[in-house]
Amino acid sequence: MLRSHTLVLAFALASLAFAWPATAANLTWPGVAPCNSTLQACIDGAADNDTLYIATNAPITDDISVVNRRLRLRSADGFRPQFRNMHFNAETTSAHAGDVRMHLYGLHFDDCTVTLSHAGSGNADYEVRKVELNMSAGSGSHGIEVFANAGTVNALLYDNRVSGVPLGTGYGLISLKAWGGTLAARADYNHLTSTSPAMVDGSGIVTDYAGAGSGGTLDLHGNEVRGGFNFSGILISEGGLGGAAASVSAMLANNVVVGGGGGEGIAVAQRTGSVEAMIYGNTVTRVGTGLIHLYWAAGPDIGPLTGSIWNNVFVAASKAVSGFTGIANDYNLFNGSTPDLVPGSHTITAPAALASEEHPRPRADSPAIEAGETGRLLIPAARGIPMLDADGLHRLKKKSPALGGAAKVDIGAYEYGDRVFTHTITAGSITAGGDVTWLADPAIDSIAAANLFATSNYNAGGAAGVGNSRLFVPWWDEASRWGLVIEGLLTSMPLGAHFDILAAGARDGVFQHAATAANTSSAGTQLNHASVNGAADLFVLAARRSSLSDAAWNAHPIRVYNSFSGTQWRWFIRNSDGATVGPGTKFSVYTQERSPNAFTATATAATLDGNNNLVLDHPLLNGVACARPVLTAAGLVDVDGAYNVSYDHAAQRWTVFRYGGGGAMPLGAQFNVLVDPKQVEACNDVIFADGFE
Repeated sequence: MLRSHTLVLAFALASLAFAWPATAANLTWPGVAPCNSTLQACIDGAADNDTLYIATNAPITDDISVVNRRLRLRSADGFRPQFRNMHFNAETTSAHAGDVRMHLYGLHFDDCTVTLSHAGSGNADYEVRKVELNMSAGSGSHGIEVFANAGTVNALLYDNRVSGVPLGTGYGLISLKAWGGTLAARADYNHLTSTSPAMVDGSGIVTDYAGAGSGGTLDLHGNEVRGGFNFSGILISEGGLGGAAASVSAMLANNVVVGGGGGEGIAVAQRTGSVEAMIYGNTVTRVGTGLIHLYWAAGPDIGPLTGSIWNNVFVAASKAVSGFTGIANDYNLFNGSTPDLVPGSHTITAPAALASEEHPRPRADSPAIEAGETGRLLIPAARGIPMLDADGLHRLKKKSPALGGAAKVDIGAYEYGDRVFTHTITAGSITAGGDVTWLADPAIDSIAAANLFATSNYNAGGAAGVGNSRLFVPWWDEASRWGLVIEGLLTSMPLGAHFDILAAGARDGVFQHAATAANTSSAGTQLNHASVNGAADLFVLAARRSSLSDAAWNAHPIRVYNSFSGTQWRWFIRNSDGATVGPGTKFSVYTQERSPNAFTATATAATLDGNNNLVLDHPLLNGVACARPVLTAAGLVDVDGAYNVSYDHAAQRWTVFRYGGGGAMPLGAQFNVLVDPKQVEACNDVIFADGFE
């Protein structure tokens, strides 16, 4: 039931982006007319539905105004546009009756305000994705703000990073407000950080639905808010501006709030309108009150509050929950603090056993692990929220593959179960014959059912590297140990070679596939599993697996791809060199919906460096030599030969390079890349290596 429901949603919401007309033109600034002078002139001269690629790293300091338009502005490949001390304003005037669109992608703002406001009678689609905005003290910046002053606004804010101090009470680093219109807002995987060491006014994310004609929906998923905010890390408000009653249906799922030692984590403030507050699977720490409900003005006309509170972790100095009397709740963990509401029968009142309050992932001994109500995942899923945790990894997995029964959801925003670690071949790790290097980690020791995905890491972030042009396969000795062997050969191991190993948590979307005569045609074998069948835009990793009694070898590089077959999309594993996949060849397969930490990197002229290596540009990889990316070749372009990841200390970037064919990475080659934030946090002790914490 859970699985099939999620697959439908994954297919329908795969891209999580508003559609754009295929016939629109692409313009580059600076470029030819109308883009041969200022950016404003380029915008004014573009036709509706055009995409403007900004191909400069020079500072842009002029204010930008976009009025009643349908445009996309994004960074060109290889560029990081820098807007400084300016106001980017996209607005719809009250006299405009048509629909408008504004999409921003991959832009960088310093001490700027980005405002998207709609006052027309039509619809507005606003999308802000991968935008970084830094605000210094006293800059007067409002951060990113969206206003629905009339009509209908559909807003999507995805994977943005905003740091600084809110302008004051009622302001946020991100602000979403319906003041006369209908606002359907979705915010996923945004990282908001107060840069002040003291408590500050305002919020990380502030929303308000207020005044006549105002209403809508709000979905917040996988966001992380850090710092001390006097008026909550996340504020859901009805009636903050005053005026006639409004209404909002809010879903908060899998968000993380790490406060500054006081204030509130999540607040719901209400006046005379109605609020539906569904608070599911969030983690809140380092606050005075975890979750609070209050009214802007007391009186007989206060509006109704409905909803439910489920599967949350609240670590609070004063109260876990305040003011939510009479609201259905259960399967929450209250860390030693007394809530106002009557707790459900499955509530846990105990220390949460987190890595720390600053880094609130559950430890192996946390009572939150597999203690939630799994069926509640369907409620956020019905609103299009993916079954992913705050790390962008799968929401439902077992603590260990050795455990029987179905996976159960953890309480809180993070799901325990995946493990990424480093293996280095040493004289002590190999067998007497030198043809097996033994792996050792509690996540896989003595667990025959483990699914391992190994990526060769040339230098493991160090200065010197060890070449590894062989294809390695995880190998089970059918007794108690996993090792790595060179595919098809019993030969000595390259001492000092490193590997990034993902031991995937057991769940429905992690499975094993064996090639047979029925599912294999020449170089490709077709997968047949509920987690992949019919899902076109899925994130998939694949790796060979073998054992002592396994006679099948496949000494060929592989890639994953999908193709429409019969009546639906199907996924395949292919030998990239065109060699036939032999019957009995076995693979481990990892699947999930895409996220900022489960993405595809593509080789283009702009993403290849001077050595023709594919550069991985990701905030948890950039400048983090101890990161351990795990990847699989993907798409429709073959990458022949073995490939490694390597850390370039000069550029402070991870790259992918290949052996064979002169080492050239073919244009269009793709790799599915998984980054585990837990591993980055553990190795670096700071989850954001780019200054966001």
